[in-house]
Amino acid sequence: MPDVVGLELGTAFRVAWEAGIVLAPPDPDGPSLRALTWPGQWTVTAQSLAPGSAMRYRGSLVVEFRPGAPSTATPGTPPPGDSGGEESGDREPRQPRPSPGALGAERQE
Repeated sequence: MPDVVGLELGTAFRVAWEAGIVLAPPDPDGPSLRALTWPGQWTVTAQSLAPGSAMRYRGSLVVEFRPGAPSTATPGTPPPGDSGGEESGDREPRQPRPSPGALGAERQE
């Protein structure tokens, strides 16, 4: 049994298939896992059996998932594309702010 928690769902499908296992959604009577997670990127958050457990060939491993890509950021680092305000595209307010009424004076001209 591989550990698929934390993997992107497409990668988890591939890892499980190579180990002889099929991923399944929590509700056996509901839609398939592919139907529940299409379109978009999803991350596996839990699996029903512990890594290393024995399972029959092509048995179903129930997984839970959430929308979004796996988190690979280390604590204290800015997210991808954010350099902490050092480049263009930064959406933080600029300092100093305009004095009250300054923008109104520009509209009257």
